[in-house]
Amino acid sequence: MWCCTLPEFSQEFVWSDGDEVLVFQHDSGETHLLNLVDRTTLECLAQIGPVTIDTLCAEVAAILEVDDKQALNRYIKKLLEQFDELGLAKPVTE
Repeated sequence: MWCCTLPEFSQEFVWSDGDEVLVFQHDSGETHLLNLVDRTTLECLAQIGPVTIDTLCAEVAAILEVDDKQALNRYIKKLLEQFDELGLAKPVTE
């Protein structure tokens, strides 16, 4: 299970240009550029709350109308590790 560590993710946007968004992380003082998949994944985590990777991938695939769900699943697994390192998301125990 994973969750977003930014309490008000959509309010953290510094700049948005359709598919890309800059997110300012107040705790670290860092700014992150997210592409459409990254942004959608983090938005889903923030909106849904603690969620399994499979549920998260299904939600993102439905929103973005992705056909190759296996490739998306692999991408999101790596993305969650990166989000964890950056402090944007974290694994949680049930």
